[in-house]
Amino acid sequence: MVYASRKQWKQPQLVSHTSKGQDSLAALIKQPGVIFSLICFVFYVGVEACMGLWGSSFLVRVKGVPVSTAAFMTSTYYASLTVGRLAAGFFTFFLASRKLLYLSELLLLIGVVFLAVGRGSFAAIGFIFTGLGSAAIFPTMLHETPKRFGTKNSARIMSLQLALAYTGTTFLPPLLGLLAERFTLAIFPYLLFLFGGIVFLATVILERNVRSSRR
Repeated sequence: MVYASRKQWKQPQLVSHTSKGQDSLAALIKQPGVIFSLICFVFYVGVEACMGLWGSSFLVRVKGVPVSTAAFMTSTYYASLTVGRLAAGFFTFFLASRKLLYLSELLLLIGVVFLAVGRGSFAAIGFIFTGLGSAAIFPTMLHETPKRFGTKNSARIMSLQLALAYTGTTFLPPLLGLLAERFTLAIFPYLLFLFGGIVFLATVILERNVRSSRR
């Protein structure tokens, strides 16, 4: 697969930055689109972490699924995530990264809808769709960073993105747990849809900001 995709590793046309040295952290964050990129990482990784931590509990306590079945259905999410990431590399041969990102985010949202309304096998479809939708999002967002923001600061921006990803992993699952304790675990898919919707909206605004900055 790596050999077959070797042509994809050619240096792309990137945004050029002529000034030497690196921008300050404040200037980096003020660069068009950077803040929305960071938002994407916070909430996407939050979705992934919440699925793994609360998915089985949601199935058992809200959907009435047996514990063993719930564990299997949750594992379909990780299986779909793995298969999707393997397949995503082949899709890049005929699908632009930006389109792949949008399609992935929409598929994630569709999967979450199945989680909310599905019973039995339909809930399992939700886990599968959410996993397939999640598969290409994280690597594609990282891959697009030099194209969106140029090579000069791309390494530092990637570091910020990964730091915010860990922030999402750390805080969003406990937040979901606190809200579920305060209200009900039935809010699980609705919060996931909110998180996924934020990712999609932030991606749209990010792309618009990047395109506007190039004019």
